[in-house]
Amino acid sequence: MIRSLVFDFDGTIADTFQTSFEVINSLSDRYGIEKIDIDSIEMYREKSMKEMFLHFHIPLFKAPALVKDFTTRMHAIIADQQPISGLSNVLSELKANGYSLSIITSNSVDNVQLFLKKHDMAFFDHVYSDSSLFGKNRVISRFLKKNHLDQKEAVYIGDEIRDIEAAHKSGLKIISVTWGFNSESGLLKHNPDHIVRKPAEIIDLVAGM
Repeated sequence: MIRSLVFDFDGTIADTFQTSFEVINSLSDRYGIEKIDIDSIEMYREKSMKEMFLHFHIPLFKAPALVKDFTTRMHAIIADQQPISGLSNVLSELKANGYSLSIITSNSVDNVQLFLKKHDMAFFDHVYSDSSLFGKNRVISRFLKKNHLDQKEAVYIGDEIRDIEAAHKSGLKIISVTWGFNSESGLLKHNPDHIVRKPAEIIDLVAGM
């Protein structure tokens, strides 16, 4: 039986899709990469993070600095972003149904708590901040161990291809959402356990797991 729902934050709870591409463009000159045509975003939504680095010919030695700069800029503006439409009511119902709700994020705990307070979304038992460029599974494993959560009783909910890969490596089932960074077709290529297209679908899905 599923007792714990572990959410990714950016793109899953906070609607940062458009903003994330704008931030990437703001870093293009510094890292010598081509700007993303915002009108052609869909073509990028099929790609994993590693594929994005390859597409833009970003050397691996530059990746940590680029990700750090990207994360810093996202931190600075997260409080101004909006939550995914309809998600707050879903979280409220999930909490009322007895599930433990958690967030794993590369953002700071203070920033996420500020966002949650601003949007009346104080439904979470844990907000865990940690980061690993290509090792998100290790972040998930550390979170589970720290909070004494059984992986058989938890499910991860995220919007990216790397969320699928990390959850599977951590022994968690994953629900992939289609409203974030990666497209439905991109997500399906990596075999998520479940996929949802609207926040309300999460309620019945986890009840049946």
